[in-house]
Amino acid sequence: MNQYQLFTCPDCNLAAKSKGLRSVIYTCTACGAVLANETGLDITKMAMPEDWSIIQIGTTGTHNRKGFEVVGRVRMQLRKEYKNYWCLWFPVEMKYGWLVESLGFYAICSDLFFEIDQIEIVKKIRANTSFQVSEKTAVVIDEVDFCEILSFSGEVNTWSYGNRFFVAQGKNGPIIAAFIHFSAQKDRVKFLAGEWVPVESLQLKNLNTTHVW
Repeated sequence: MNQYQLFTCPDCNLAAKSKGLRSVIYTCTACGAVLANETGLDITKMAMPEDWSIIQIGTTGTHNRKGFEVVGRVRMQLRKEYKNYWCLWFPVEMKYGWLVESLGFYAICSDLFFEIDQIEIVKKIRANTSFQVSEKTAVVIDEVDFCEILSFSGEVNTWSYGNRFFVAQGKNGPIIAAFIHFSAQKDRVKFLAGEWVPVESLQLKNLNTTHVW
């Protein structure tokens, strides 16, 4: 999807404009209609469920002195809880990122992938086991859970996998976070890795004030 692609929702006539360079999903932020889908996933029209997040599409902030805007959202409903994956666009760097929200904690992450020969190792992961994210970094898995529903809103990049299995946040000390997905259709694994951040350090603006305590 090219930058600044224009959409008009066929269901509610809302005008929308993409901001990033490589978005693969775009859904109407008003009614949930699917305006673009380059993933091969069967994404249907769905209103975004309500939750207690203070972040919303249009929220802005900074990370490492680099400004970003929230342009999209993936809400993952697990059996016991939910997690929000906020798609970020950094306009100066012209790149995407992710702000993962989990039980009131936040992590700035980027996309990474496993090689095919690592699949069997990953499938054996259980809670409290150690998992090697890179040559220098290992995480301890907090929990393993299944994703029941995926909901999309706005502009989302590089989301290519289904919702059959989910390994929740692994961590090693205060800075490492890893959120790991199993593909429902292919023998490949995608995960997000990054660092936990205090929400105050992000200097967030244009928040959902309905949910600000």
